[in-house]
Amino acid sequence: MKTMRHTLWPAIFSIGLLTGWLPAYTFKPLPALAAADCPAWQESGGLAIGAYPYIGKRIREIFDTKDLFKEGLVPVLIVAHNRNSFRVSLAETGMSIYLPSGDENKPVPWEVAAANILKSNLPAPSTTGSGPWDIIRLAGANKSDMIEDFKKKSFGPRTLAPDETVRAVVFFRLGQAPDSVAGTRLYVSDITNADTGEEMLYLEFDLKAPPEPKK
Repeated sequence: MKTMRHTLWPAIFSIGLLTGWLPAYTFKPLPALAAADCPAWQESGGLAIGAYPYIGKRIREIFDTKDLFKEGLVPVLIVAHNRNSFRVSLAETGMSIYLPSGDENKPVPWEVAAANILKSNLPAPSTTGSGPWDIIRLAGANKSDMIEDFKKKSFGPRTLAPDETVRAVVFFRLGQAPDSVAGTRLYVSDITNADTGEEMLYLEFDLKAPPEPKK
């Protein structure tokens, strides 16, 4: 009977996929915020940058997964607007968050964030066969929609045309305590005039958490 039960579960699970009773990943658009709409922002040299950290329940507003919370990863929405008459280049590799201790916290590439989540969804090896929960957790590792969403929303390297606004996410491992961004500062360097290659001024400002969502 035990062997039959373990044999039947994959078939039942496959039927579930076909009939749609397992929840699908939902793509959620990034909000159309201006830099000045973010909890913290700064403008220098014609480039305005705002930062909106998504902590706790707010993560689900832009990513349909609880695993970012479990992994202590904070998606920070970066809103950059170029007010110059020339193109401006910047990248998430030039961004850091400085902790109250003075330690530098570098971005977590979206590929690493996704890999951590997929790894956390894999069950421990079982010597008794795969039961129903093992199968469901294994299926959770196949999150192609989530991976595509991470990739699409990641800031990466960007070149902004005059009067262009870019909204994209940078992942930081800050933990998920309500005060995880308290006392931290966002530092943005490696900003260049894309037309001349000339390096521009950096931006640095205190991060602020948005208010908790209403229940």
